[in-house]
Amino acid sequence: MQILVNGKISGSAIPHLFQKDIKKFKLKVPPIEEQKQIVQELESRFTLIEHLSNTIDGGLQKIRAFRNAILKKAFEGNLVAQGPNDKDAAQLLKHIKSEKESYLLEQREADKLKPKKTKTMSESKTILEILEEANGPILAKEVWQSSIHKENIDAFYEKLKEHIEKNEIEEVERQGKESFLKLSLQNENR
Repeated sequence: MQILVNGKISGSAIPHLFQKDIKKFKLKVPPIEEQKQIVQELESRFTLIEHLSNTIDGGLQKIRAFRNAILKKAFEGNLVAQGPNDKDAAQLLKHIKSEKESYLLEQREADKLKPKKTKTMSESKTILEILEEANGPILAKEVWQSSIHKENIDAFYEKLKEHIEKNEIEEVERQGKESFLKLSLQNENR
């Protein structure tokens, strides 16, 4: 078919094929008996494929059931023959439980003997107190996180604006988005 089409295409820049040329194509079609035979062969192949697929699905279901049966037997302790000195599953579980309880009891006793770690809470301070304790300019972010306003940044900026308007605090040197704060000269001399 490709050879037939390529032989009828004309035009060098934009190849095209006219309908009148297509109508002149002579296609070889097998006789009806051969067509029926082809269809019958394809249907038998599809039936075979479907049968194989069903067989595989059945095999997978059997494998899953077998796996579950083996796991059930293993957890019941029936997978291998028990020796005369072996404990049954119930005894084994009781033994494991008692071992666990004694271990946890030992751990609790050991924890009681350990010295307790005490955590001292740092006292939150006002913005002015933090800057008074600082030896120089300090990052605004550090001031905020150390202040009584660390849970509310809006309150921090409101109080900071108040201090700047009263000329108690000044902003010094910016590095990118970071700004540093320090007490104003008149406040440092207090």
